[in-house]
Amino acid sequence: MDIGEVEVVNRKDPLEKFCQHPEPRYLTDGWADLIEEVGQEFPGGVKEFREVLQKFSIENGFEYIFVKNDKYRVTANCVVVGCEWHVHAILNRTNGAFCIKDLQYDHNCGSTYRTNKHKRVTSTLIANEIASIVEKKSKSTPINMVDFFLDKYGLDLAYHNAWLGVEKEMGELYGDYERSL
Repeated sequence: MDIGEVEVVNRKDPLEKFCQHPEPRYLTDGWADLIEEVGQEFPGGVKEFREVLQKFSIENGFEYIFVKNDKYRVTANCVVVGCEWHVHAILNRTNGAFCIKDLQYDHNCGSTYRTNKHKRVTSTLIANEIASIVEKKSKSTPINMVDFFLDKYGLDLAYHNAWLGVEKEMGELYGDYERSL
């Protein structure tokens, strides 16, 4: 072998065949790309945009604050002072869709890392995500939902949020028990 040649050695981990740990795949994986570019439209209006922003921040692991938040415009900034990430969306009055007008996609704060707990995991988000489960299995309990979210979404729910999420969805599907008396 000459001095200028490089020998390539294929070194495999000998324990790989005994102990394989694949990267976990969660149902939230698709949430990372929900907000993409300027001009992106959300036909469901402000409600859909806020829900997408919430899911996007959960999966990408950052917190945001609303600078403006009404039915015609939404502006959100990263909570870290000095970070350049922000999004501004407005209502397109011609078609009723919400449209992103300004987006600084990159964070310069270094605070983006996904954890299994997030402040934006609310009971409304939980209710929306478990709708089909509660419809099929009406005896769903908050403990079942806590386990389900940890297993399928990689998110650790507070029991109270899980309970509220189940109650909201039960009320949505079957009507409010208290009002039916």
